[in-house]
Amino acid sequence: MRRFPFLALLLLPGVLLAQDDSPRRMTLGDGRVLTGSVVESTAEGMRLKVAQGTTLVRYDQLAGVEVVDAAALESVEPWVIAVAPVADPDIGTWLAAVAAQVPATRVMGPESFDGTSCAGDTDCLAKAAAGMNADYVLIGAVDDQRQMALEARTATSAVVGTSSVFVPSERPDAAPALLGAVFSSLSLRPTIDLMAAAEASLRPPEPEPVVAEPVAPEPEPEPTPEPEPAIVEVQPTPEPVVVKTPAKTSSTSYVLVPPKRPLVQSRSRGTAIALGFAPVPGLPSAYLGDGPGFVASLAGTFATSALTVYALGSEVQYKQPLVASSILLPYVINVAFNQVATLVGWRRLYGTASVARRPSATVAPVLSWDGQAPRATGAALTLGGRF
Repeated sequence: MRRFPFLALLLLPGVLLAQDDSPRRMTLGDGRVLTGSVVESTAEGMRLKVAQGTTLVRYDQLAGVEVVDAAALESVEPWVIAVAPVADPDIGTWLAAVAAQVPATRVMGPESFDGTSCAGDTDCLAKAAAGMNADYVLIGAVDDQRQMALEARTATSAVVGTSSVFVPSERPDAAPALLGAVFSSLSLRPTIDLMAAAEASLRPPEPEPVVAEPVAPEPEPEPTPEPEPAIVEVQPTPEPVVVKTPAKTSSTSYVLVPPKRPLVQSRSRGTAIALGFAPVPGLPSAYLGDGPGFVASLAGTFATSALTVYALGSEVQYKQPLVASSILLPYVINVAFNQVATLVGWRRLYGTASVARRPSATVAPVLSWDGQAPRATGAALTLGGRF
């Protein structure tokens, strides 16, 4: 600021010219040439709007100012920024991707310094960037606390600006701050949306379009000549031969249908015979499922027993023989009817092979006629069988 009155007198024509909107080309003492529009003039310097952003040009940095036409702004070439290698290669690659979001720039990544052994020497890196025709070299150093110090230098090793930023492990959170640090190192104030530009730096680069080589058209196949039609001799059609086949004679077949038997013999003949000795009329017939046998056994037992007891009561004079006979004879009649009904029912329902050899027993009263009415004179037990 001590030189300001003297510089103001020397650059008074340029300061006066800065009051209009005409583009300016300013030559700085470090060899840089900036072309843009003056948006503000202060006591410290002039704020120049360039394609990359806005920068403050101090009066003590000015080496010359000239007015140019608007076409000169469109012909300004982009800045070439070389990003120096960082101890962590991943951070160096990320720094190059973030620096590429600065408008009107072309960034050369750390791989452009292959073969350069500067070992972190900033002057050596600046000279190496000048050999690659870079306008600026961006040098970054990261300490153990992941604090990155950024410094931008020109090809003549002049320091443009410095900044410091914390680099966390989560890149989406640190990308906007890192992009702002790049702008500060280049002594620029951004005129773009840092958040949108930072998100764009995290996207993978789009692959370059591959230009497909033209495919030569395949030659058209030569037309195949059509074959000449063959001459076919027509043979006379032979007369049809009639073959007489003997007529089929109808035949009648007879099928022997066996008599209906129960599908499953679920009853035992021995059990039925044993149940016949129980003092229950028709019990074995009920066991065999023989309805007619059950009715015949029940009716025959009661009718014959009643008739027998009546006949004994009219002949026997003593009480004890009458009681014994009235109990024993009905039981014998019950067993006889049960056994006969069992044999007949088993033969009808399950076959006759095993029933024909079984003996049969019957009990019948002995009757005599005295005048006009029959009178029972006793009872007889008859056993019979067929072998």
